[in-house]
Amino acid sequence: MSITDELRREVADYPFRDNRDFALFEAIADRIDAEHEKAMNNAGQLLADAESDRNCYYLNWQDCKQKLLQRSITADELDAKIECLEDELSHSIELPKDADSEYIHMGDVMESRAGFDLFPQFEVRAMRYDGDGWEVIDRLGDRYGPSGLRHCHAPTVEDVMVEFATDWESAQDGEEKTAVLNEYAAKLQLREEA
Repeated sequence: MSITDELRREVADYPFRDNRDFALFEAIADRIDAEHEKAMNNAGQLLADAESDRNCYYLNWQDCKQKLLQRSITADELDAKIECLEDELSHSIELPKDADSEYIHMGDVMESRAGFDLFPQFEVRAMRYDGDGWEVIDRLGDRYGPSGLRHCHAPTVEDVMVEFATDWESAQDGEEKTAVLNEYAAKLQLREEA
């Protein structure tokens, strides 16, 4: 059972179920399901890409093995091929990762964890690796260590719904619940306009 199914079951007996606010709630739950499906598809694609890379390396290994067994490659040629592959791997550098271990790419919007910057959020305009580590550079040329950064993520509908559920549970009956409902309905309407 998905989280949205649980939410739908939880609110099934609430008095607002038959008004337009519940229709908004249903629409939000449907969008959460759609975003989840999209994320699962992306994860599936990443897994397929990783399997493809693995298969490529495996086929390379199998080719070398077959040539060696058929005596169509000498041990020296095999050593040279292994050395070439090792050289390729030694020249590849892993992209920098932020404090949450997410890879940083050009154009990502980051925020500094230092908290004292004039502009705490910035777009990655350049990255530099100097052998000691990575530097991430903004449009002004300011440099940051990747471990002191986090990706900026706009709040998702799911984030707002989690906040709503928490506030709804802690609100007393009556006017407080109505106030919580109105507050989050307004937030979600603003989100849709943006």
